[in-house]
Amino acid sequence: MIGYLEGKLIYKSPEYSMVEVNGIGYQVLTSLTTFYELPRLNEPVRLHIATIFSVDNLHLYGFLNKGEKDVFLLLITVSRIGPKLALNILSRIRAEDLVEALIRGDRERLRVPGIGKKIIERMVLELRDKIATIHPSAALAPEKGHPEKQVENEVISALINLGYQKIIAEKALSEAKSGLEENDYTIETLLKESLKRLSK
Repeated sequence: MIGYLEGKLIYKSPEYSMVEVNGIGYQVLTSLTTFYELPRLNEPVRLHIATIFSVDNLHLYGFLNKGEKDVFLLLITVSRIGPKLALNILSRIRAEDLVEALIRGDRERLRVPGIGKKIIERMVLELRDKIATIHPSAALAPEKGHPEKQVENEVISALINLGYQKIIAEKALSEAKSGLEENDYTIETLLKESLKRLSK
């Protein structure tokens, strides 16, 4: 069983990414949340892996922090939620927001395309107590070794306060980062560049 992969990111897309480890390329499925936070191509990356076996295949699901992986593994314990739907849910709702919504029983926040009222009820009933063990400020905090994450979180928070949805704000930030050098990663610069992309 693979716990994590650490290597060079050689391909990334919303559908899947590929990490090269010792000359072997591992195809990894990720949520959009993780996809938007992946480093540039040919840079090092470390992904926490959930290995899922099916009747005739094996899939690797990767997450930048262990908290999102833990939430994913809990989601697929719910009846009628498979890995694909769990990944779709985590692409629409950040893991920490999902934890908070489940703890509070906020069914409106849990509404995303692909899941109906019955599945939402199952999620709340089956996961409310289990999910409470994953503390948003601990298990779901960004992994150590990424000092720029605090800056990025500030930018995303500012964009949300301006009225943009989280997933849109994160995409704009990702695009802004791709056009800058790392030493230019300041709140002011990233916010300015993100707003430029959102205004197009």
